[in-house]
Amino acid sequence: MKRTANILGGILVVAAMLPGCATPQPVRQLAGKSAAAAGLAEASLRNYLSATNAQLSARMELLRYEATKLEEERIRREFNTLVSKRARVPSNDDGKDLILALGEDARRMREEQDKRFERIQSDLAFDPNTLAQVPKEKLATAKKSFAVLSEELTAREWLALVGGYAQTIQQGIEQFNSSKGK
Repeated sequence: MKRTANILGGILVVAAMLPGCATPQPVRQLAGKSAAAAGLAEASLRNYLSATNAQLSARMELLRYEATKLEEERIRREFNTLVSKRARVPSNDDGKDLILALGEDARRMREEQDKRFERIQSDLAFDPNTLAQVPKEKLATAKKSFAVLSEELTAREWLALVGGYAQTIQQGIEQFNSSKGK
């Protein structure tokens, strides 16, 4: 909020100084700086989105890892319970049949575990396309417009543009403050 007020104040100071200037050179410099600021904003936004994408990818990988470990533990407990139940069978059962049955149960559980792992992978897959993307076209248009404006506008036209820009910022601040107070 304070930074926005400082920016708004700076714009108003520049706007107040422009009528006294004999040449539109300060206006051209302001437009050049605006084009550079748009380029810096684009790079900064791209870096932020890249870092956010990397963080979300790492978090999703951790979630998949934890879900997989929990599933492995559940299968291990289920198999241990099954072995305990089977071990209590009467002694006249054939040991070979018991081993084959346990082997078959273990195979069935592994297949079930694989299916659950696949479901975990698909449920916790991260799609970076769902994140916001850098509006490259809009930023390029803004940079180009500022560059063109820096060479074509008169000091009076720049004052009108800066005044409109300052009003837009002020309206945004007022809307933000009113929504913040609710």
